[in-house]
Order: sequence, then structure tokens, then C-alpha cells
Amino acid sequence: MQSFRKFIRGPVGLVLLVLFMIPFIITGFYGYFESGGRQADIVAEVDGAPIYSRQLNDRVQRMRQQIRQQSPEIDGRMLDSFINPGMVLQGLVNNELLALEARQAGLAVSE
Repeated sequence: MQSFRKFIRGPVGLVLLVLFMIPFIITGFYGYFESGGRQADIVAEVDGAPIYSRQLNDRVQRMRQQIRQQSPEIDGRMLDSFINPGMVLQGLVNNELLALEARQAGLAVSE
């Protein structure tokens, strides 16, 4: 075990560390951890209620999962062509507008 630790702490460990970091740097995953809901993360606003990029990404991922459950044999590229983040954002805006209208009309969900 000690020899493995020495091996990893040497130049091989440095190369492995760099290889693991490159995908995160290229794809920008570090932005998800640093931003945490700042103004830059707001992709739309409906009557003062913000819609954050995280909400949009979560909804896109849920839609991808639903389609994969219904059609497991679907190709990833075809799936990407079906799910347009702009359309998903429009759906989120529409949902927020419906909720706003319901609140203004005094509608509530009964139990």
C-alpha cells in the first residue's frame, strides 16, 4: 500500500490528476458549484419570480429520463434533437404564468 501511495504522489499521480481535471475544465462543471444562484444564473423572470438555469437543467434531465424510460432504444443524438432547452424554458415560463394567474384569481387546490 505504501508503494502505491508513493507511485500516486509522483509524476504519474500528477498526470492522472490533470487527466481527470481536463473534462471538468472543458465542460465548465466548475460553474455549477461556484455560482449557487447568483443573478447570472437567472435565465428568465416572470413577474419578479426568477427561473434559474439549474431549474431548466433539471427539467431537461427529467424529460430525457422520461423519454429514455418510454423508449430505451432511442439514440442519444436523436434524444438531443427532441429536447430543445428553449422549448423547455418556454414551458417553465408558461407554468409560472399559469400559477400567477391562478393566485391572482384566488384559485387554490383543495385537499
